[in-house]
Amino acid sequence: MKIERAGRYKDKLNLVSKRVEQVQGWLQQISAEEFLEDDKTRLASYKAFQEAVEACLDLVAMICAKTPEWCPKMTTATWRLWENCRKMPEFC
Repeated sequence: MKIERAGRYKDKLNLVSKRVEQVQGWLQQISAEEFLEDDKTRLASYKAFQEAVEACLDLVAMICAKTPEWCPKMTTATWRLWENCRKMPEFC
């Protein structure tokens, strides 16, 4: 694996770890009721979670791009649906 690619993997993993730790820290400090009432903490938690999920999906895409034999094969119907959603996202 090239050094720069390994660095991108490491960066993505570090981002996932950082965001998960942040959310855990924020949520340990308040009750469920406080969380629902505190817009700033709630929205920050949602955003951090979103970034962690996106980084995980980026890792999966990076792995599939370099090692397609590890990834499940898309059926023809799934492939067509995906292509149609790319062409007409308003219908997906």
